[in-house]
Amino acid sequence: MFTDQQTKCLGQLGQLADFHRIELFLVGGAVRDILRGEFSQDSDLDVLVEGDAQDFATKVKDSFGGTLKVFERFFTAKLINPDAFDTIAEIDFASSRTEIYQVPGALPLVKCASLSEDLKRRDFSINATALPVRLFVNLAEGQALGREQIDMALIDPFQGRADLAQGLIRILHSESFRDDPTRMFRALRYVVRVGGALESGTELAFRKAIHLDYLSTISFKRRFNELVKMLLEINAAAVIQLAADTGLLKSTFIGTHADSERFSHVLSKVLEHMGAQVFDSSESVEKLLLFIFFDCTPVDQQEQLFQDLAISKKMQKQLLKEWISLLKGEYQSSYSREAQAVFGAVNDL
Repeated sequence: MFTDQQTKCLGQLGQLADFHRIELFLVGGAVRDILRGEFSQDSDLDVLVEGDAQDFATKVKDSFGGTLKVFERFFTAKLINPDAFDTIAEIDFASSRTEIYQVPGALPLVKCASLSEDLKRRDFSINATALPVRLFVNLAEGQALGREQIDMALIDPFQGRADLAQGLIRILHSESFRDDPTRMFRALRYVVRVGGALESGTELAFRKAIHLDYLSTISFKRRFNELVKMLLEINAAAVIQLAADTGLLKSTFIGTHADSERFSHVLSKVLEHMGAQVFDSSESVEKLLLFIFFDCTPVDQQEQLFQDLAISKKMQKQLLKEWISLLKGEYQSSYSREAQAVFGAVNDL
């Protein structure tokens, strides 16, 4: 479900789409929230355009104001801080498209396509559903939008709604994890979010991906980014535990310099100390992970690891100075909570 401003914005987007004879849809997380009766915690909106998303986004900017960014390679655009809706930070527009993975783990070749083709290329069945934004035009005009109307309008070619009701995370084809290994991280995040499990065929594919080390086809930086996303989850401790239990966390570090067992123990202890606290930004999570790397990576290998992560030497020196000061017992109240959390966890091991 949506806030009043999000609902009003969707209504105006739908009217613009109708005027320009464009089909507009909600997909992915927005549809999951609607089907589960949950309210969106996001200040952004994501819409799928069956057509030219960049052209439509330009028309929306003319009407809403704000700053427009266009990403031609992926047929997407982003309207930042639209003047007409002060509580909405971004509106993301994406053309319906196909993705061809020419090499496993590489970024895909993207081409515009129909809505049905777009849903086929998605990661999991629960994300391969769509609802016409036109429904929310009716909602914005004060008409009732009940379960029956949603059921009639839902586009669900892969039985995503049934899987969502059962808490099953299911890939759409057997080589999904081979094409894009980052889906392995997303699968576990969704398992925890819905309180469910991997579907049996998906679980077999997941185990195969671990055994054949599909993660080796993507850079350590991309794997690191996925760890950051895991820690930004509301129930981060459960996600990390699941990653450890399935072997994904250890697999993440194969071929790198970090001691995966040590990393897992320290991170688990950090999350135990933090309890219900959540991280307020990806920058905070990145900093915490980097402090853990100082502990579980030999000194003579740290520089190469930080190069793999594309961390500047200035940042590396700044964090290392803080970490060494803590190790020497030179405690200062100005030290970051991330450094203190890791230092406390290391001392408890």
